[in-house]
Amino acid sequence: MRPVLYYLILINVIAFIVFGADKRRAIRRRWRIPERTLFLLAVLGGSAGCIVGMAFFRHKIRKKAFVFGIPAILLAELLAGFLIWHSLLPEKLSVRAAVREEFDTLKHLDADDVDSYISYEDIFPGSRTGDIVSREISEVFPLFFQHFDYKIRSVSVLPGGERATAKVTVDTLDAKSLAKDFEKTYMEKQISSRANPSSVEYSAEDSYLLLGSLLKSGSYGTKKTDAEISLICTDGKWEVERTDELDELLTGYFTQAASSPDLFTPSEVVEIHFDTLKTFGPEQLKRYFHIEDWLSMSDKSYVSAITQALAEQIHAYFEYEITGCEYVSDAEAAVSMKITSLDFNKILKKYADETLAYTQTSQALQDGSSGRLQRANELLLDCISSNTDAASVPVTVTLTNSGTGWKMVHYEDATQAILGNIGTASEQIKITMRSAEQQ
Repeated sequence: MRPVLYYLILINVIAFIVFGADKRRAIRRRWRIPERTLFLLAVLGGSAGCIVGMAFFRHKIRKKAFVFGIPAILLAELLAGFLIWHSLLPEKLSVRAAVREEFDTLKHLDADDVDSYISYEDIFPGSRTGDIVSREISEVFPLFFQHFDYKIRSVSVLPGGERATAKVTVDTLDAKSLAKDFEKTYMEKQISSRANPSSVEYSAEDSYLLLGSLLKSGSYGTKKTDAEISLICTDGKWEVERTDELDELLTGYFTQAASSPDLFTPSEVVEIHFDTLKTFGPEQLKRYFHIEDWLSMSDKSYVSAITQALAEQIHAYFEYEITGCEYVSDAEAAVSMKITSLDFNKILKKYADETLAYTQTSQALQDGSSGRLQRANELLLDCISSNTDAASVPVTVTLTNSGTGWKMVHYEDATQAILGNIGTASEQIKITMRSAEQQ
């Protein structure tokens, strides 16, 4: 409708100007604009502009052809417009009704009807839930439309009368915020599962239930989106044509947002990972980092106690700070960090000094090799447990993006920094214990 309106305004302005120009030429006795041109402007839709021009410039008002002809053209155009509008009106009303029927159903969607509007794979492509889906899961998807609303701005029936378009403004869920929260929580759960010996693989059902819990929180607003939807007439009944684009629109483009390779920046991915580690207790830290496997000790009786002491030290002192991010390419980035954890260098120095002092005593000779080894273990445990020093180490974490989001690929230095460089320390502990044993 707007292009037609703009055309009518333009043609009538032109007609008004042309009548003024012809009047001026008549006064100056110059070459005149042909009358057929003036009538042509009226026939092309400018009859109202012609009539206003005749009255304003008092031009052609004594010529009956213009006095009666131009108004007759205007009446004919109005009648034709009315007939065209009247012939299209029922179809347009039917199209509007079809849109309202479709969208009103969405506003009151329940779990029994959700399959007709959105499939589970629309939200998580490639997932498998089986033929039977729990009631709890089916109740998740109507939550996408709990604040859904719409406004029909215009409808157009295309030539042939079998297809139509409707321009609408829809209020949908702010799915980008939802997608970020969902993916963040999913990443946290994946990281946490590595520290839980009883954890099982995170299933598609778990994903749906996680999504449902986020939607039920009601903390997501809505956004307005202008869209054009297609309708098709089958056996005299108009129906909204379901397309992937329409389904994405109705869910606020959640799937696109969740699968966007740039949903999180490299720094945000690193932050999520290390923030999750900071929530771990000593037991989780032991399992996540496999601390016991790092300890190269001949006397296994103290490994468990020393592992526990190390985990408690990491839990007490672990902090981190992201200091920068450099994009090496579109698919690779390096995040600079400063990691603070227990100061193993001071622990080792204290341990070496105390072990050396012990081996120089007469008691060390009396204890024998097994007694000296036991005492060395006790000293190590005491040095770790009584530690009050932390150290900060600069490290770099490398991430890559293959099109599914940024992922950490090289962070061994960060792991060693959290563990107080336990790889090197373990060898030094072994050397000190061997020396004490052989005194």
